[in-house]
Amino acid sequence: MNNKIYHDPQNMAKVKDKIVVFVGGTDGMGRIAFEDLANSGAEIFLLGRTPNKTKKVIHEVTQKTGNKRIHHVVCDLSLKESVRHAANEVAKSCSHIDYLINCAGANIFEHIITSEGHELSWATNHLGPFLLTNLLLDHLKKAPKARIVNLSSAMQGLGRIDFDIIEKNKPTSSANRYGMAKLSMIMCTQELAKELEGTNVTINALNPGFINTNLMRRAKGLMMIPQIWSRLFASPPRVGAERILTLVTSNEYEGVSGKFIYEDYIREPNKQALDLDLVRRVYSVSRKQVGIA
Repeated sequence: MNNKIYHDPQNMAKVKDKIVVFVGGTDGMGRIAFEDLANSGAEIFLLGRTPNKTKKVIHEVTQKTGNKRIHHVVCDLSLKESVRHAANEVAKSCSHIDYLINCAGANIFEHIITSEGHELSWATNHLGPFLLTNLLLDHLKKAPKARIVNLSSAMQGLGRIDFDIIEKNKPTSSANRYGMAKLSMIMCTQELAKELEGTNVTINALNPGFINTNLMRRAKGLMMIPQIWSRLFASPPRVGAERILTLVTSNEYEGVSGKFIYEDYIREPNKQALDLDLVRRVYSVSRKQVGIA
């Protein structure tokens, strides 16, 4: 499936007056996609961890696009309490949600345990977006048609599910922590899509490709090599933004749900995501960890 429908005016016109919840819209491809949605007349709730940075971005985009319906909501994805507060703020501020875009991510090199008892990379890259999505489902179901886009990564292919790491915070490499979180995001996307069958809501996971981002900005020593490589050879952030917007607006994805889109094509993810028993266990553990009955 070729979905390179970039800058299609008819597609972007669809988002006018739609309500969008956007997580990860202050940098890189997320910032570009957020700005394009604002320029097309969407009402946007921009969730960000750092208030000053998020407000600065909103001010700049408002000045550039003239869109004054952009709202700032504080949200630290690594903390469930913050995610719940953010979801509540959004829910009481709008009647429904047309699009939820989970674009935030962080490659965290240190093994850190949050105040709520979860490994930081796991909490930020998987549990936070997973909880936010579930908390906003009722509002998504109120829209005529709603789409959820989860930003995964090619690193999901290197991830290996290990429940000692997930449940007991056993140390492992930063690459494995990140890959496992993004693989789990795909697994839970698949399971949630099954639960949403028969509703007006679709959910898919996207690997936007090899994009020049700030994901490795905290790298030191030898870990800086991938960042240097990215700057030299990766596609510009605009390419990743276009792929996000395509998944949000393209007719090609009408009714498509539970899929893994690799750049511009639907593909099979990591083989572990095809193990239905393993997928169900990851989904069950994820629900338990975020406190969803």
